[in-house]
Amino acid sequence: MSTPTVTLDTALDQTGVRVSPELVENILKRFENAGMSAFRFFEWAEKQRNYTHTIRAYHLMIESLAKIRQYQIMWDLVNAMRKKGMLNVETFCIIMRKYARAHKVDEAVYTFNVMDKYDVPQNLVGFNGLLSALCKSKNVRKAQEIFDSMKGRFVPDSKTYSILLEGWGKAPNLPKAREVFREMVSVGCSPDIVTYGIMVDILCKAGRVDEAVEVVKDMDASNCRPTSFIYSVLVHTYGVETGLKMQLIHSWRWKGRGSRQML
Repeated sequence: MSTPTVTLDTALDQTGVRVSPELVENILKRFENAGMSAFRFFEWAEKQRNYTHTIRAYHLMIESLAKIRQYQIMWDLVNAMRKKGMLNVETFCIIMRKYARAHKVDEAVYTFNVMDKYDVPQNLVGFNGLLSALCKSKNVRKAQEIFDSMKGRFVPDSKTYSILLEGWGKAPNLPKAREVFREMVSVGCSPDIVTYGIMVDILCKAGRVDEAVEVVKDMDASNCRPTSFIYSVLVHTYGVETGLKMQLIHSWRWKGRGSRQML
């Protein structure tokens, strides 16, 4: 769509519509793939009386611009948000995700590194956001490299390790996944239900079901009850004929939680 800016502005003015934050956000969301036309609407809306863009409106526009690789305009919006004191960690996480999806790994890392310059402190949320962006774009090796070099600056939590674990699982690289899981436990970071679920899924896909069963037994010993997802992964991988269902019932003593409804 190549509607001239003046024509679009005139058409919007003639509608007589009353602009509101909710309206602008809904339109930007609906036309997230409209490219520069969406940006022209964004600029027009900003000029309307008694209206100011919300953080969400800025974020939606940043995502749309990144999709069409209008990175300079995207950073112009970041600077505009900075002047208004509207920047937050999520702003940079969005940009990191978009760069990573476009296979611009260096730019994603740069985005994290400049957070402080934009008066947004680098923290664990941003660190996890960078690792997640890299892992989801199949750059888990780079994510692991960054984790190893920066983990002294942050205290990794279960989400941090889960992100890396899932990344290695999709690689797939079972030895590295095991290494991450063992490191997590060794540093005293307790795996949560998400971490356990990822590890069980990785092991089952690698055909290491006996090892997966041991992980689930460790869950039970840690008072972390297996979910129906974990149970399903094991049953479908192991096979009904093996009698695993009975083993699960007797070994893990599932009580309630809807698990037995699957039998």
